[in-house]
Amino acid sequence: AVEWRQPQLERRKVAFRVGRHVFPYRDVVDLPGWRNNLLKSLDLEEPSSNEAAAGVTNSGVLWALRSRQAEEICAPSRVAAIKLPPCVLSVVEQMFHCHAPARDWVCCTWSSNHAGSMRLVPSSTDRFIAGGYCDQHYVKAGPSTHANCCEVEVVDDSGRSRLVGFIAIGLIGPGTPGWQLRAPGQLFDFAEVERLVVLPGFQGVGVKELLLSLAEAYHLQGLPCRIRTASPRVHQLFLRSRLLAFGKETKGRAGKRGFVHWYVGSPVVQQAERMTFS
Repeated sequence: AVEWRQPQLERRKVAFRVGRHVFPYRDVVDLPGWRNNLLKSLDLEEPSSNEAAAGVTNSGVLWALRSRQAEEICAPSRVAAIKLPPCVLSVVEQMFHCHAPARDWVCCTWSSNHAGSMRLVPSSTDRFIAGGYCDQHYVKAGPSTHANCCEVEVVDDSGRSRLVGFIAIGLIGPGTPGWQLRAPGQLFDFAEVERLVVLPGFQGVGVKELLLSLAEAYHLQGLPCRIRTASPRVHQLFLRSRLLAFGKETKGRAGKRGFVHWYVGSPVVQQAERMTFS
C-alpha cells in the first residue's frame, strides 16, 4: 500500500486573485466567505468592524485592510501598493494538487485485479531502484522527489501478481522558453515522463501502452505530456507507437542528441471551456 500524504498547509495572511490561482477549488463562488476568511487571518472577527475593510477589485483581487483610514488613503484601484501578499501555495503543494487527480484517476479506472488481468497501480519514487527498474534503464538515478509514479501489476492465471512496469511523471514550468500553451488556472506548462521501464519478458504485450495511459489524467487537467529520450533505439521504438508523436530533436551538453515525443492517445482538455486542443 502506498500512503499519499497531503503536505501540511501553513496559515498565511493573504490576498486572493480570483481565477488566477491554482488552488484545491477550481471555481471560487463564495466571495463573502473568502473575504471573511481574509479578515479572520488579520485577527478581525466582523467584516462590518470599523477597524477593517475588504472587497474585490475590478481585476479580481480579493483584499482586506486593517484600518478604514487606510482604505480612504488607498482606493481599491490602487490597492496593489498595499494589498497583502498573493495567495500562493508552495510549488510542492501545487504539485500535490496537480498529481492528486491523476492518482484518483488511476484508482477509479483500474480497480480490479482478477486472474489474467493487467492494471495500473499507484507507486512511489523509491520503487524505481527497489523494483529493479533502474537495471533496465540507461539513467540509473531515481525520478524527482515529487514525481507521480505508477506500476503495472500483472496477475497470472493462478492469481499470483507481479509488478512488471514503472512510470514516473513530473511537472514542468512555469516559464518554459517558447511555451505559450499553458492551461488557464495552471501554474505548470506541461507534464513530462521522467522514467518509463518495462521489465524483460513483458515487452510487446501492452505494458508500455498501459503505463503511458497515465498521461490521460494530465490531459484532463489541460496539461500536455511529453517524453524525452537520448537513446536512438528508444527513439525508434517511440516512432512506432501510435500513442506518441515525434516533436523535435534537441542538442544537449557536448552536442548530445535528444528526442522529444508527445503523448497523443487522448485529447488535451481546456478546463475553462471544456474544449480540446491538439
